[in-house]
Amino acid sequence: MDWDQKLEQQRAEDVSENNERDLTASRKKKEPHLLNLNEDPQLSGVVCHFLGSSETTFGRKDADPQPTITLNGLSIQKKHAIVSNSDGEVEIKPGSPGAKIKVNGIPLVNSKVLENLDRILFGSNHMYVYHNPAKADVPEGTPATIDWEFAQKEIAHAKGYQTAGSGLNKEQQRVQDQILELLPMVNEVNAVSEELNKHRSFEIVLISGAAQEGKDKETEVMVKMKNLLNENTWVWGRGKFINRRYLIQELYQRFIDGEDVSDVKDNDDPFWEPPEDVLIGTAHAFLQSLGYSLDFDDNITVTDFKGTDEGKLYITIKPCTQDGKPYTDEEYVDDPSELLGKPYHIKIGVINGDVHKARYSKGLMVKYRFYEETEYTETPMLTGTLSPEWNHSRIVSIPVVTQEVLDYFETGSITYSLYGHQENTAVDTKRKNLTTKVRHIGGFC
Repeated sequence: MDWDQKLEQQRAEDVSENNERDLTASRKKKEPHLLNLNEDPQLSGVVCHFLGSSETTFGRKDADPQPTITLNGLSIQKKHAIVSNSDGEVEIKPGSPGAKIKVNGIPLVNSKVLENLDRILFGSNHMYVYHNPAKADVPEGTPATIDWEFAQKEIAHAKGYQTAGSGLNKEQQRVQDQILELLPMVNEVNAVSEELNKHRSFEIVLISGAAQEGKDKETEVMVKMKNLLNENTWVWGRGKFINRRYLIQELYQRFIDGEDVSDVKDNDDPFWEPPEDVLIGTAHAFLQSLGYSLDFDDNITVTDFKGTDEGKLYITIKPCTQDGKPYTDEEYVDDPSELLGKPYHIKIGVINGDVHKARYSKGLMVKYRFYEETEYTETPMLTGTLSPEWNHSRIVSIPVVTQEVLDYFETGSITYSLYGHQENTAVDTKRKNLTTKVRHIGGFC
């Protein structure tokens, strides 16, 4: 083929491409269709699927019969979704039981009539916006432009995370950004866990500064992994989770390439982690009574990172003499300023507890620290009970009460962290025979 022939061929291809683009643009003005969303704005709106036929099916290429539109990747079933068009009214429904589809961030269980600019997520990562030029009105509150960030915020909001477009302080903005960053990754590793039947589930958790070791901590966005067979849990920092995600992707690629990864050794399995003590929850004892030399003596509630009641701790905080004897009535004060310049001694007790979940009977212990202490005080780890009797007490001494100490009494608290011991326990055969996917659908995680 000489130069002129090559030039003529290129011109013909250009004309064909231009005609195809013109035809697509013309159809977009008339027919309902889906346009893809991508994290990279330059790649959004590149993929277009028309929904003008009476029925359009979505699924994997190995389905029989083959779907109208082929989707690949995690959590896509052979017959994943069916979109019907009846006189311009477009309706979507799952193509198979358990097919993962979200419309506007909400999991699709039954059929739903689509509205202009609805957001649709097939599986874990196929995100589209629905356009219907014949019915161009949009639901109230829908922005004129839908982008990837908006769709991810919508999914996060549906999962219970608070998201906002403005008015956030620096820490709130950081937390929101990290949630939006991690959410699609968590969805991805959950999908891999299901496909490889790893019996693990992952979710984003927010750990407040008060529940963390160290002073002046900010809220941390972390990821909790749960073993669906024995309910052991681990909480990973953002960096560790992202590193594990890369290893999980590598393992999944080996699976896609035909390798049998069902018998990977624990140390080579990114889903495996040795058992470790887990933070059940925290409880807080406020210290205003110390400013008046009064005792604090109460059962305080232990709550997890979601605010769920996990149990009680019986705590005592009592002003005392240097050798631990209780104060007499004469030593109580009417004004905290009377304590300034004097030594002060406090007897802190962690007496007992009551924990709700039976799996924590393998061991329970409490950690806490007072005022400017850098090291934590720990009770013994008591096993074989959900009502541990620690009977722990110790005396802490403040050489001289300053205004800073009084301010701590007025506004501060002691945070008690309750930990549970975890072990690799034997798994019930019936439970192990349930697939990861079935356990997700059944609400076990």
